[in-house]
Amino acid sequence: QSLATCAFSSGPITNDIPSLTLTGEPGWDGLLGTSFVGASAASLVIDERGNVRWYSVTETGLVYRTRFRADGGGVRYLFETNPNAELSAYVADIDWDGSNFTVLSGDAHPTHDFAVLDDGTIGMITSYQIGGAPDDMATGNKIVEIRPDGELVEVWDSLLGYYPDGVPDGTDPTDYWTHGNTLQLDPKLDAWWIGFRNLNSLVQVDRASGATLLRLGGEFSDYDLGPGARFTAQHAWQFVEGGILLHDNRDNADEDSRVVELAIDHETRQVELVSQVLHDPPVWVYAMGEPTRLDDGTMIVVWSSAGLIDTFAPDGTQLSSLGSELGAGIGYIEYQPDFPGQVELR
Repeated sequence: QSLATCAFSSGPITNDIPSLTLTGEPGWDGLLGTSFVGASAASLVIDERGNVRWYSVTETGLVYRTRFRADGGGVRYLFETNPNAELSAYVADIDWDGSNFTVLSGDAHPTHDFAVLDDGTIGMITSYQIGGAPDDMATGNKIVEIRPDGELVEVWDSLLGYYPDGVPDGTDPTDYWTHGNTLQLDPKLDAWWIGFRNLNSLVQVDRASGATLLRLGGEFSDYDLGPGARFTAQHAWQFVEGGILLHDNRDNADEDSRVVELAIDHETRQVELVSQVLHDPPVWVYAMGEPTRLDDGTMIVVWSSAGLIDTFAPDGTQLSSLGSELGAGIGYIEYQPDFPGQVELR
């Protein structure tokens, strides 16, 4: 049910927005909230054929994540630019018609990802020790919540909570840049899952206490990963029945990026490889990337730094691919069947 009324037209597409070309047939209908990253920074809504249905161009920087607002009135997105800028990173709220642009994250430095809970709480990854000098780079991440009343609450700190015995002494602290890049809530346990690229690990954190509950992957994994199940430099994921779909970027260009389905037995702490898909021809995606499986089993995958969005049939056959001839990077994706709360006229 719509809580907002807003009539808008996208108007002509600005030259700052690259076009996407479709190869094959997508096999799904609907919309993706996403972004262009690189020379053009924009929050986007595109359809299954790559048509831009809504956009908001930002200043030069990175729009990592675009999420549809639950009230149907617009989107929220996470933007990051030069760390020395006056407002170097923020989570913003914007209406469909471009009005009521609001920065929600205050003085915090959000990075890479955020999630919105049913009560309106926004969970975000933040980084600290940000600066231009080599000895003042980002080293750690926190999970911070923006409560419905606007209060910022720190839930967890990677440099205090991830390492069982603490960060080793006598080492350059920049070696321990955890590089948090993805965040999801487990609503059944009221626990955050946060992903760390440089630790090859996902971590489960209790929201109420801030306690580290589990580590999946990496040096301190609480799970045993079977043949082919090990992942490195991973980014976004989707929990599925019995396990997880994970964008396994791989940590160097000698290995092709892939999306893996992993079966997870939480009692025995065993993880097994179920299946994998790769772009045709294979690509190495050094940044971002996300799989989304729809109810009918169709899977949409964004190979972000390669600037590609693929569709795979339930049996793993690649059905289509969207790409930009200009090679623009594409951010994380969020699927919606239509504009939430809106009646669309074309």
